[in-house]
Order: sequence, then structure tokens, then C-alpha cells
Amino acid sequence: MAIKFVSLGRRIKQIGAPPTGAIPVTRRVLTLMVAGIVLTGGLFCQAEAQDYPSRRIELIVPVAAGGGLDLHARILADQLSSQLNQTVVVINRPGAAGTLGAAHVAKAKPDGYTILLQSVSSAVAVVYTMPNLSFDPIKDLAPVSLMARFPLVMTANKDLPANNLAEFIELLKKNPGKYSYGHSGVGSQLELVGEFFRTQTGTDIVGIPYQGTGLILPDLLAGRVAIMFNGLPAEIDRIKNGEVKAFAVTSAERSSAAPEIPTLKETFPEFDMPFWIGIYAPAATPKPLVDKLSSEIAKAMRSETVKKRLSDMGSEPIGSTPDELNAYWQEQLKLYGNVVAATKK
Repeated sequence: MAIKFVSLGRRIKQIGAPPTGAIPVTRRVLTLMVAGIVLTGGLFCQAEAQDYPSRRIELIVPVAAGGGLDLHARILADQLSSQLNQTVVVINRPGAAGTLGAAHVAKAKPDGYTILLQSVSSAVAVVYTMPNLSFDPIKDLAPVSLMARFPLVMTANKDLPANNLAEFIELLKKNPGKYSYGHSGVGSQLELVGEFFRTQTGTDIVGIPYQGTGLILPDLLAGRVAIMFNGLPAEIDRIKNGEVKAFAVTSAERSSAAPEIPTLKETFPEFDMPFWIGIYAPAATPKPLVDKLSSEIAKAMRSETVKKRLSDMGSEPIGSTPDELNAYWQEQLKLYGNVVAATKK
């Protein structure tokens, strides 16, 4: 349509100006045509949203299968599949602190059929720690819904010669550089939490990167790394079964799922770094599709099945609007900017 407008303009210029009074009519016609296009586009998006989804949705998870993020994705996918009468399939794309999966969605067709379940790691931490990405983690992704939030828990190898946080810190101070923690990649939230722990405690604990928390566990159980920070939902069974020791959680308050585990904030007042999960879509996804998807996620988080499964794991189901996720996202960007600055001092 734009080409026709240009051709029309050139044609008018070639034959000379139209008679007096004709230009306002031409402008009026063009204005009506443009308004018609905008209105038709809006109606099309609304109709598209009503028919959405008409085929399977791919939910990209930017970490390896087996961790807490993956578990949340599968719970959500099961519920959405039931609500939408369409398959929502989980596809794991691990690597580069979650940015490989995020990049895939950022560059995907913005039609609502490729969406991203990402954590604070790829939504926030990488903004400060990975400046040379192939996409813009803020501008190229549209917030859809804040799905859930839960504390991270510091778990340790069961044979580690320390039984609580104070003993562990003392062990680190007596053995600088000897003990390590596993994290889910350079620039991930788990690395920043580990580095913030290192600076707050004044210890020399070494960070070891992995492609997802699920890959750290075998080394933790074997004693090749001393501790790891991971979501409480993924670790709660191992903690209760005595497979690992739990030293602390990273949230401001103790978890109702494991109230016996102290918070790091009780010892270090600045420590308040919960883990959160949000759903994102490619930035150009039409608003009616984003709103419909957000509404369905909120409905899923209110379902008794999902609430029980998440609450039993120590996770808080939320299901926000796109605007609410965006506001929380901006707060988190500011928080982690301060954390990065603190760890570099």
C-alpha cells in the first residue's frame, strides 16, 4: 500500500497540481484509507487472538532438563495444554547462562507460538555481565507474566566438614581457595549470588560454571564441588532425604516449605535475592496475543492443581499481567546493577 501512495504522489507531480480544492479531498481520502488499514489490522489481531492457539506452542527453557526451571516449565505446559486444548511442548535450549534459548525466542516469529520461560538469570543478570549478546535482552523480548517466585537454597555435600552456615564460613576462611560452588554459567543469577556471598563473607570460594543446575548435582553429590545455590523446589526432597545439607535460603524470609532453614539475611542484612520465573515473547508479538497468553497463565497459576504442586515445592505461584511483570523486571534490573557494582569493589 505504501508503494501505491508513492506512485500516486509521483503521478500528481508529473501532471501538475490538481485544481483548487482537490488537495484537501485527496488528503481526506488518504487519511481514511490509512485509518481503515489501522482499524483492519486491529480487528485482525483481535480475531487472531480469538483463534489463538490453533497449533502447538513451543515453550523454550534456556537450561538443561532436570532443574527447577525445567520443572516449573513442565507444570505450566501441562496445565496450559489442558486449558487451551493445544499441546504446549517444552524445548530445552541450554547454554551461555540462558542466553542461547532467549536469543532463539527473541529472533522467532512474533506469533505467540514460540515463547520463553526465563529466570532472573537471563532476564536480568546477563544485562550486566554479558554485554556482547546477539540480541538485546530488554528490547527484543516482551514481558507476558510473572509466573512464580521462590528462594534459592544453599546446599552442600553431605560429607562436608561443616553442619551449618557459620561452620561453613569458618571452614572457607581457614582454607582459602580450596572449596568451590557450582553455578549455571558465567553471568547467571546463580553466579552473582555466589559472588555476592563471597564478598559478603570475605572468603575465597571458587565458582565453577555448568550448563544448568541439573548438571551440577552429580558433582555436588560426589564432593567435587562443596556447595551450590539452586531453587528450593528442586532441592527440597534431597534435603528432606538427607542427600544434601541445607545451610541457608536467599530470600528475605524463611520458606513455609522448609522453615527450619535460616535465611542468609539473618546473618547478612543486605542478602535478599529470591529466584523468579517469567514468561516472555518476541518483542513484536501483537498485544492481544500477549494479553490472552498472560490471562491463560494467570488462570493456570490459580488452578488448584498447579497451586498445590508449586506450594508443596516451596514455590509461590503468581501469574501477573504484562505490566506487572515489566514493573517488577525494572526493579530487579536496578537491584542486580547494584549487586554487580558491589561484587566488583
